Amino acid sequence: MGKFLAKFEEFLIYGIFFLAPLAVSSAFPNPFLTPKLAIVFFGAVLALLVKALRIIVEGKLVWKTGKFDLPVFVILLAYLISTVVKTPNKMEALVLPGTGTLFIASAVLYFLANQVENKKGIVLAFVFSGLALAVTSLLAAAGMFEKITQLPVFVRATTFNATGNFLDSALLLLVTLPLSVLVFTRTAAIEKRVFLAAASLIIIFGLLLSFFKVLPGKPTAVPMANFQTSWSVAFDTVKESPLLGTGPGDYLGAFSRLRPISYNQTGNWNIKFGGARSLYLTTITETGLLGAFGIILLFVAFYKIISTKQKNHEVWALGLLLTLFFFFPGSPSLVVILFALLALSTQTKSLNINFISRDQSASRVPTFVVGVPLIVLAIVLIWQAGRAGAAEIKFKQAIDSFNQNKAQETYLKAAQAINLNPRVDRYHAFAAQLTLALAQSTAQKKDITDKDKETISQLIQQAIAEAKATAALNRQRAGNWELLGSTYRSIMPFAQGADVFTIQAYSQAIALDPVNPLLRVSLGGTYYALGNYDSAIDAFKLAVIAKPDLANAHYNLAAAYREKGETQKAIDEIKTVLSLVPQDSNDYKVAQSELERLEEKKAASAEVPTDQGENLTAPETVEPALEPKLELPQGATP
Repeated sequence: MGKFLAKFEEFLIYGIFFLAPLAVSSAFPNPFLTPKLAIVFFGAVLALLVKALRIIVEGKLVWKTGKFDLPVFVILLAYLISTVVKTPNKMEALVLPGTGTLFIASAVLYFLANQVENKKGIVLAFVFSGLALAVTSLLAAAGMFEKITQLPVFVRATTFNATGNFLDSALLLLVTLPLSVLVFTRTAAIEKRVFLAAASLIIIFGLLLSFFKVLPGKPTAVPMANFQTSWSVAFDTVKESPLLGTGPGDYLGAFSRLRPISYNQTGNWNIKFGGARSLYLTTITETGLLGAFGIILLFVAFYKIISTKQKNHEVWALGLLLTLFFFFPGSPSLVVILFALLALSTQTKSLNINFISRDQSASRVPTFVVGVPLIVLAIVLIWQAGRAGAAEIKFKQAIDSFNQNKAQETYLKAAQAINLNPRVDRYHAFAAQLTLALAQSTAQKKDITDKDKETISQLIQQAIAEAKATAALNRQRAGNWELLGSTYRSIMPFAQGADVFTIQAYSQAIALDPVNPLLRVSLGGTYYALGNYDSAIDAFKLAVIAKPDLANAHYNLAAAYREKGETQKAIDEIKTVLSLVPQDSNDYKVAQSELERLEEKKAASAEVPTDQGENLTAPETVEPALEPKLELPQGATP
């Protein structure tokens, strides 16, 4: 039995490392990330379960130690403690983006991979995984999957790549190539060498395709934060929370709160990144100096290895990946490979612990003391993770039903997702927007009955409750407060007091994302709708300061000046708009027409109407949709 469990554990490790870069599934909202996290997490837990059973069956623990044990343990500890102590919403560390789960499970896999007798199997697993990745990418690019209707839509695309993007694919294949060469050099059989040579050639073709796809200007190029912004966010996070950082999975919150205003002058100004340009900067941001200490120990251990005579292909592949992480972010596939290469690059020493002595062979109490807690922990983790995975599946079904215009089924599936895992803010945000859309649809009826008014009131209260739950689950996330503000903004035509709550929610969002000009435009638009033009002008001015080349901020500021009667200032802002938008665009025509009206108004002191453009959007007024307006309950406050 012990030999069977040992063999099963070994092949389980091989399977995890083979599937981790390749796993995709249309059953999840994120078909690339979630399946990979599931493979890594459930694989690590199942391997721990098998290890616990082996301890009980064999009555002993054989544990192999390597030179990277200490840095890996420190990194594991950093992610574990920071997840528990710092991450505002634990589900973001554990489910999506799942940074905590990824690093903790990968670190566990490192220790388990060290126990494998035949590490050549791990190398082969990665080589075959890289080969499968290259083959599927090349076949997809050739259009071979397009006509296979049984495949999910995203798989049939010519840009399909199992890693999720071609940057990750390029880096993964680049690191896999030395491993394929390693296996080739260690293989004597001619037929196997021919196969491995062909596999290496295919990997090279896949690598070239991936590099071509990520060239600047290509639609498949992956946007990345610049080093200046990434460094600024990491540095300011360490100043705020030195030891543990902002928490795994909360890089987006730190990025929104701490990115410099100079970021607004970059081409990616409207993109909020969930990770830094460098994996190391992401780790430092999320786990603070404790994580940084783990990285330093990692490089110290690596230096000691390359300083000795132990220099093989695994070590060079590890060095290549460690270098790449200075310049590129880390994906689940690459992080798993990192910890596997750490196990492959170190020699191990065995530590034997016998729980049953020869003269006490009948006593297995010590083995149960060690093994049973591991089994219980594994079962609990599998149960909790299973519910989280089931919730993700229900949420995906809700999204699919929404796209098919099945309102009742959408509502039901979203409710089931929330019931399975009520701590995920994405589910509540979706439910808030869905319920609000139903309320607006009911309010658009030609003849609204008292029953309709009651329905609208209930839907509005539910939308507010879901939006508030979204904000409550992560009060440090600007996007959650923005959702709450937009929810209140949408019910302003229906309910009294919603305007005050809108301003409060948007103000909190701005406090958490201070250099975002779009939030200030939204706040200014709310003031404009209420006829508070002075406050609207102040908000629009701050939007212009945050991003001077944002044409829509100047356009909104011009509208506020116009309504206040400061026509010359409005003209100046419209002229700025004309200098910012392309002359052959519809926006230019809209702004030019508005300028002509303003100049006529200045000359004749006549009122003029406003106009709308494709991107230039003037602030809107709010017309009551119900008379009298509904009164919000006391619990509707932000």
